[in-house]
Amino acid sequence: MKKFFFSILLVCTCTGIAFAQTNKVMLSEACLYLGSKSYLEPGAYLASQMGIRDNKLSSFNIPKGMALQVFDLDNYGGTTETFYSSVICLNASWKNKVSSLKVFFIDDPSNGGGNTTMPIEENSGTDLPPQGDKVIFYKDIKYSGMSRKIATGSFATTDLGFLSGQISSVYIPYGLLLNITDNAGRSYSFSGSQSALSQYGWDNRIVSGSIQPAGSGGGNTLPPQGDKVIFYGDVQYAGMAKAFTKGSFSPADLGFLLQNISSIYIPAGLTVKVYNTRSGNRTFTTSIPNLATYSWDNQVSTGIISGTAGSGPLPPQGDKVIFYRDSKYSGYAKEFAAGKYKMTALGTLANNISSIYIPYGWSIEVKGQNGNSQTFNSSMSTLSKYGWDNMITSVSISSGGQQGGNGPGQGNTVNLYTETSYRGNATACGEGAIANIGIGADNNISSIQVPSGFAVTVYDETNLSGANITFRASVNNLATYGWNKKISSVYVFRL
Repeated sequence: MKKFFFSILLVCTCTGIAFAQTNKVMLSEACLYLGSKSYLEPGAYLASQMGIRDNKLSSFNIPKGMALQVFDLDNYGGTTETFYSSVICLNASWKNKVSSLKVFFIDDPSNGGGNTTMPIEENSGTDLPPQGDKVIFYKDIKYSGMSRKIATGSFATTDLGFLSGQISSVYIPYGLLLNITDNAGRSYSFSGSQSALSQYGWDNRIVSGSIQPAGSGGGNTLPPQGDKVIFYGDVQYAGMAKAFTKGSFSPADLGFLLQNISSIYIPAGLTVKVYNTRSGNRTFTTSIPNLATYSWDNQVSTGIISGTAGSGPLPPQGDKVIFYRDSKYSGYAKEFAAGKYKMTALGTLANNISSIYIPYGWSIEVKGQNGNSQTFNSSMSTLSKYGWDNMITSVSISSGGQQGGNGPGQGNTVNLYTETSYRGNATACGEGAIANIGIGADNNISSIQVPSGFAVTVYDETNLSGANITFRASVNNLATYGWNKKISSVYVFRL
């Protein structure tokens, strides 16, 4: 009986969506998009203008990039709530209680940064970002209170004026990157609007910074930092964003990001299991710059975050050396290609580096203020072990021309074997990420040799995704762990 009802619901839902018109919100007087309907373009509508009867709204369809704000009194009065996605049947608090409403676009890259018939002042005080081509700093959360617009370029305390050290939310237009600094010289970067800076520990801290184009289409190839999972509305960690700690999250928690997530930042040690409206699910253990790669773009509706941030292996980052302010590859970070860099290039990271990611085959020579130096050939999760915590003032980086892949040294590679007891065809995996272990090895590994001082995280899908397990010693029969002939990608790192 339940399956029969679900089929009816699915048919009705699809039928309702078929009536939707581009750039128009559809209102229905009955649930499941049934009954009398009206189609509204962006604008403000009194009870007499909604196209359906007063206090009869029961369901509505909202196209991507639009939002609907409802009021329980005419002339936009009384209780209000803003919806960012379709609702097949309003709950008791709103069903048959809407007397006026407003329809508007949100910040959607496809319409050139968004257009709205509502002024910024009317949008403020909600999770919905304002619009425009300048960064807007707000004294209060949810884009409300006193504000100031800042154009592209550097800005100082004098430019912020009364807002210096008093900023709680910030609107960032699509395609711009905001770099901020506090009185202690600490730095951070945002590529999407933030309705509450407190979730990143930056409430009332911004005193200066810079605004710059984030690159083609906005965003960064380098994931952001921090100990929270961050969902983004656009690829490459750009657009509107929300951060989450461990636990489950619901459609209501996602708000405007419901079925509108295109990239995810996942700190080392955390796992994100996501679900869509069709009960499909997928597990991710590393940051994903473009969910379309996994056919999950604009699908996430709920999920669960588990694990312990900072406890996992180094997440794969790319083909550049990355310096981190904190240990375990966390905190503010900056990436560098091969070359020589002095204190000015390191910027706020000079004498402030605690861990380093080094791609496989690369080496770096670090120097301190007293002239001492040391060379590292592999990633360092805690520089304090080597007496170099917060000591680096300049670096020289040499590229080995490799990132991940199979390494040459027997003592420095994890070896994968197609048969138990380290027999059969072997695949040598050097330090770093191997997104696909290759034909003949994929889903055909039965034992693993792990040299002393190394560990390997293996995944049952390519691109370091899906189920995973970490081995810190050799395994002569993977069937013991339920992993025989299941490995598709690996990540090798030093302990």
